[in-house]
Amino acid sequence: MNEHQHRAVLRAGDPVADDALGNPCRREARVTRGALYHHFRSKQELFEAVFEEVELGVVDKVVAAVATQSDPWSQAMAGIDTYLDLCLEPRTQELALRQAPIALGWTRWREIEERHALGLIRAQVESLTAAGLIRRRSTGMLSGILFGALIEAALAIAAADDRSQARQEAGEIIRSLAEALR
Repeated sequence: MNEHQHRAVLRAGDPVADDALGNPCRREARVTRGALYHHFRSKQELFEAVFEEVELGVVDKVVAAVATQSDPWSQAMAGIDTYLDLCLEPRTQELALRQAPIALGWTRWREIEERHALGLIRAQVESLTAAGLIRRRSTGMLSGILFGALIEAALAIAAADDRSQARQEAGEIIRSLAEALR
């Protein structure tokens, strides 16, 4: 499988939904079952690769939103809002928030989430602290707590009957938590 096919498989969607190792992915990427088996040893490995791709997309969009703002507080709020907005996207909801914790197990899912999101949160906490916009605290502790709050907000949005309302409420709560850090 060449790099183009590999990327197509990762973009193709949900590899877990089909019993025959990634058939929807194979059709869209135009690869044979043998090529898929050669590149990914299992459904779980394929799912993890797709999940990583989704996470990288989320990170890219959050970073882009942060870059549009000039001051640290606005950057942090733009990052939070963008992340919560992305929780409304069907692919993010289904792959990252519903299936990944089950398919990968809570611990592995959490490790991947931390690898992608925690660094962004830590950078924002450091920036806010350096600018004197929040009180100085343990960066690691505060980043972990904020990470936990954002993950729980994301899961609540994905599980809600009215996701738009849940997103609105989650945004208000997270902003209130952020304000309390000043």
